[in-house]
Amino acid sequence: KGGTITVKAGSLSLDQGAKLNTMTSSAAEGAGAGGVISLKANTISLDTKAITTAATEGAGIGGTIQVSTDTLNIKGGSQLSTAATGAGNAGNIQINTAVSRDLTIGFDAVKPQDSGQISLINAKTTAGGAGGLISVGSSANAKAITIGGYGSMTAETKGTGQGGDINLNGSMIQMSQATTTAQTSGSGKGGTITVKAGSLSLDQGAKLNTMTSSAAEGAG
Repeated sequence: KGGTITVKAGSLSLDQGAKLNTMTSSAAEGAGAGGVISLKANTISLDTKAITTAATEGAGIGGTIQVSTDTLNIKGGSQLSTAATGAGNAGNIQINTAVSRDLTIGFDAVKPQDSGQISLINAKTTAGGAGGLISVGSSANAKAITIGGYGSMTAETKGTGQGGDINLNGSMIQMSQATTTAQTSGSGKGGTITVKAGSLSLDQGAKLNTMTSSAAEGAG
């Protein structure tokens, strides 16, 4: 089983290509799960191509990223991601507040086509495993969630496994500019986007997408 990285701080900032990664590699059947990255801070910022990844190569289940914060900023081509490149299922990304508070996720102020880079929250699998889950908010801490700026939350499957899912759960959810996508480009069934909220607002080009291509079955 992969190792664990735990960071607890008042604020956490990674920038200029800084990396916080776990990697598990095994070809054995029944290989252990990937590592866990747990980040707990009032404000967490990834900027200028900073990367936080829980990755798995081989048969093991992908790693997990757990984020507990009031404000999460991902900018300048940075990534918060889980990746499975073998037979195992992709890992999950959980973003929530420590207590019942509002949650803000901020991406870039400049469009990707103008900056030449895109900032991502991404759960990806490229082989036979099922896609991962990106979960934002929870029924226990269902306060307002604001997602703004030019960036993307993507559950992406490129192999034969079922597509990943995205769950958004808050009392109110407001999205501006950002894109949320459950995408399948292999032969597996497409993933789903589930929104549970008292109100949902999409503006300034914000999108909720399910996408399938190649021989994939329709999105679930």
